Amino acid sequence: SRSPLTVGIIAYYSPVAKFGPQKFSIVDAYIQEGLSLGCEEVDDGSYAGSVVLVERGECDFTVKAQNAQNGGALGVIISNYVDEYPFNMGEQNPDITIPAVMVGYTAGQRIKRSIYK
Repeated sequence: SRSPLTVGIIAYYSPVAKFGPQKFSIVDAYIQEGLSLGCEEVDDGSYAGSVVLVERGECDFTVKAQNAQNGGALGVIISNYVDEYPFNMGEQNPDITIPAVMVGYTAGQRIKRSIYK
């Protein structure tokens, strides 16, 4: 299933993870860059009220989502490290309650640039 993710005026339609909410809309949320690949534990509220952008790699998608959630994030965007079509992230974790989507490399870089404007 695909859910809309809007950053600024650009809408991205990305596959939804098989964990977390399946239907949602993230529109004009504050996006912040996460810690590197999102594999580090975060539980200090540093992501409170934001959507976290992290890169794909090194740990499971559920670990990235759980770390973002533990840091207070409203959602997580996982940017692919290659410019291929994003796919459904298939792991399962019933403790994840925030939405997670994947975007391709180019879209991830565009989102990252928009953070620092």
